[in-house]
Formats: sequence, C-alpha cells, structure tokens
Amino acid sequence: MPHTRTKRALEVLRAVNKALETATEERQLLHDVCRIAVEVGGYRLSWAGYAQHDAGKSVRFMAHAGYHPDYLKKIRITWDERDTGQGPAGIAIRTLTPTIIQHITESQEFSPWRENATAYGYQSVIALPLDWRGSPFGCLAILSAEPDAFDDEEADLLGELAASLSYGIHALRTQEEHERLTAELRNERDSQEALRRILNLSLENISLEEKLNKSLELLFDIPWLTLERKGSVFLVDQQNQSLRLIAKRHLTPVLHTLCAEVPFGRCLCGKAAQSEELVFHSHMDESHETRFDGIQDHGHYCQPIHSDKGLIGVLNLYVAAGHQSTSREVRFLSAVADTLAGIIEREHSESSRQRLVTLLEATPDLVAITDTEGHCLYCNDTAQKLLGIDPDCRNCDKTIFNHFPERVAEQIHDVAYPMAMEAGLWEGELSLLNEQGRELPVSLLIMCHRDSQGNIAYLSTTARDISDRFKAEQAAQTAALREKN
Repeated sequence: MPHTRTKRALEVLRAVNKALETATEERQLLHDVCRIAVEVGGYRLSWAGYAQHDAGKSVRFMAHAGYHPDYLKKIRITWDERDTGQGPAGIAIRTLTPTIIQHITESQEFSPWRENATAYGYQSVIALPLDWRGSPFGCLAILSAEPDAFDDEEADLLGELAASLSYGIHALRTQEEHERLTAELRNERDSQEALRRILNLSLENISLEEKLNKSLELLFDIPWLTLERKGSVFLVDQQNQSLRLIAKRHLTPVLHTLCAEVPFGRCLCGKAAQSEELVFHSHMDESHETRFDGIQDHGHYCQPIHSDKGLIGVLNLYVAAGHQSTSREVRFLSAVADTLAGIIEREHSESSRQRLVTLLEATPDLVAITDTEGHCLYCNDTAQKLLGIDPDCRNCDKTIFNHFPERVAEQIHDVAYPMAMEAGLWEGELSLLNEQGRELPVSLLIMCHRDSQGNIAYLSTTARDISDRFKAEQAAQTAALREKN
C-alpha cells in the first residue's frame, strides 16, 4: 500500500508539472491541478482556495474537481484563530505547514465541517500551503474516501506539488504584470503620438473643419481606445445657447440635419454643454432624445471642450452598446479636449502668428522655433522656464544645441536637423539639459517649415517630458528580470 500511494503521488506530480509547462492562465491552472488530483491520483475531491484579507480572513474557493461540488457551497473556511480557522486549510495557511487529518470522523479540529464531509464520503484530508517566499496566499486541499490515506512519503511528494504550483502561479502573475506594464507603455506611446499629431494639425494650412475631422480620424485609429468609427465636434453658440455642428465623420446622413444645431440641455451633447461635464452613456435611453427610424443601440462619450474663456465646444464620440467606461479613457479624452481647445482658440485669434503663439504657450510641451543654424527665434513659456532661456531669445548667443548633452547635441546638429530639412521632420527620444544642468528624457519632434516658394522658413522643435514613461519602462524591465529569476 505505501508503494502504491507513493506511485500515485508521483504520477500526480508529473502530470501537474506538465500542466505547469503549458499554463497561460492562473484560474485554469488551478482547475487543471484539481482535476489531475482526482483523475490521476484517484482522490475523492480536490479544491484550491485563496486567503482573503477581509475582516473575517476568509478562504475563497478558486477551483475544485471531484465529488461533490455542493460540499464547498455548504462550508465556510477561514485562516484566523476561530473554530473555522482551526481546520487543516486554516492551519496550513497560517503556519505554512502541510496539515493532515487522517480520520475526519474522529478529529476535533475538523468538527465544523465533519457532518457535511462524512455525508459526501470524505475520510481524510491533506491541506498544502501555497506561498511565495514565505508569504502565504492560499492552499490546495485534497480529500480522500479512505482513512489514513496520506503517509509521510506521499505527503512530501504532494508538498513538492504545492511548491511547484506556487511557483507556477507566481510566474504567471509576473508574466501578467510584465504584459500589463508593456501594454500600458504601448498605450501611453499611442496616446502621446495621437495628441502630438492633433497638435501639429494646428500648423497645417487647412480649415478648422478639416483639422477637427482629421483629429477625429486620429482618435479612431488609436488601438486601445475602443471607439466606433464615427463622431463629431460641436462649437458653442453662446448667443443662442446651442451647439453648432462643425465637424463630422461617418455619421448617418439624417444626423447632419437633426444635429445641425443642438440646444443646451437637449440629448446627450446638449446635456454635456449645459453641465459642462463629461456625459457617458453605455446604451441609448430616454436621455438620447435625437432618434430616427432604424437607429441601433449604442453608447456615447460627450466631452466638453473648455478654454480660458469657458465652454467652447463638445467632442461627441460613439462606443459600442454596453461599453464600460474606464478612468484611462476619461483622462485621455480630457487631454484631447484640451488639445482641441488650443486648435479652436488658435483659429479664433486675430492674426496667424498670434494664433500660433497662443497655442504654443498653452501647451505643456517645450516648443522652440529656430533658423537652420539652431539660433532661437521663439521659445514658449515652458521652454523659457525649463531651460532657463531668456524670453527675448533672439538676443542670446546660444543655439538650441547648447541645451542638450554634448553627445546628443552632435546627433541633433549632424543628423536630426539635416534629416528634418530633407524629409520634413525628424523624431526620436533622447535627453536635454534643464536649467539646473540635469538630463531630462524627452520625446522630440523637429519639423521643417517652408514658405510659399519652397524655401526653408524655420524649424520647429517640440519636446515632451517622458520621465514618467521612462520610470514605467524601468519598472517593466525590473518585472522582466524578476520573471527570469
């Protein structure tokens, strides 16, 4: 019999190790291990539970296999010092020690669950702690239909199984965290790129309607922002207390008329204008007053656009019915609205240069305009404060290259400027020197602007602080190293 038990435990351990090699999802791994314990090991029931850090220190059942699932519905297990925490599972979690009850019918510690356990034919049980480097997070319990089912050698092998499972769970969590950080970095880059492209539209010699329509298309193309490919932008008519449709992409033609002018307070866009706050609806309801025959259920983000003068417009975006709003989406759409506000305000300025200056002074990015030799013709307030540049930078002997570390300055002078003058733009990520002489990681865009005769008029340099993203990348690299170790 001992030899048979040892062989059984070895077979279970081998099968679990194979499952660990191909595991990609934590919950499924737990289910597989419980199933293997029952199907390969012949045990009557196996379950995995996680220690909860709630007031009652409860144990949450995560997976199970065998006879009978109703057992788990009828019992409650904790890992505190109460009676419900004095069973094998609670003790295993608290002490990080495998705990065995060889005779459930006679065990005082198992008395809270004895009646239900014997009703389903359980005679003995082993609870194996799940932990990572001494920090418990749960246990694996295996119940047998036989008394005295677990000898020392079998218990040792099942302990190895639990240790392997703990490692597998940690590896999956580390991988998941690495993937999450990587996705966040990718999404952040996509967001910054979209905002940069929208901002750069302000420099194009096209109408405001075209700029806003292009902005909508840029939003539709962001992979993580799950929008329907249709939307619109309204501008405020303060005199009539209404919204005027100015830009629209892929809207049903009937909406061109129905939404040409929307009074404050009417439908979702009007309500966003009236409240001057974001309106989100995941479905059409009574608030969605504008309707037509054949309209399909959908949701909306209606984001107010504000400037220093107050409300100037509303950005209207479509989402699929049932869409769940996220804080990331809300923050990003607020940033989009601020960028659109700069574009709209620029169009409303009295002169083209003043319109450009207004936009550049409003942006948190560093913006500088230079001649082909790098002499500064203009720098916005951010550049002045960050780099310590004299507001009247035309009288400064320094060039823009003086504000980069020497190795970077050579790259800008020898590579970036010539490439921008040849191809129209250059972009990359590098470091500049702030007023204190410390290096600051930035995302840099250099664009070459030509006059109507095709001659180079000036170069514009836009730099965005990516310190937070740089720290996140370091965190992702650290997570990756932990995964390897």
